[in-house]
Amino acid sequence: MTNDLPNWADATGFAEAVFIARDTLETLSQKTEETLETAGLAVSFDDIYQFATDPDATAGSALALALATNDRVRADLHRLLCRTAPMRPMTRAAASSGAITTRLGSGFEMILRESRADRGQIYLIIRLGQFSHPSPTTLFVINEGAACRKVPLPVPTDGVIQMLLDVTSDLAASLCDPKTDVFLR
Repeated sequence: MTNDLPNWADATGFAEAVFIARDTLETLSQKTEETLETAGLAVSFDDIYQFATDPDATAGSALALALATNDRVRADLHRLLCRTAPMRPMTRAAASSGAITTRLGSGFEMILRESRADRGQIYLIIRLGQFSHPSPTTLFVINEGAACRKVPLPVPTDGVIQMLLDVTSDLAASLCDPKTDVFLR
């Protein structure tokens, strides 16, 4: 297996990437499932896969608890998103000296900027690249702590997605944290 990323326009390459990710995570998840089952939680690879790939899927109580408390389940989700998300960061965030944080990724640029009208709000601006088709519908935010969020995205206008967040929200704090990884799906 090589570390080359598949060409997302190539259906065969995409299918191959999905099967490789599924096989890898199936192997990794077997130990996770055993651990969670002994703790009274039933989380399977299929639960993690559906959560990661279906924009309408929500985390059930067992998966939500596992993502919040189990490093292994979070790591499995992170690895799955690294392998299957068409838009992911090239590097972790680079914070500027002001209130603006910029993240560059494959097919997008994400900017966090304070609102001039209301200092208690922050704009999340995602500029999509010209090859970002179809447009992403979901934002995944995973940090090294216990946070793992899945956020539905609005439809882009002229290749730009905008959201207004409260400065004190967990999502804004996570997005400003350089140790947080983001994925667009």
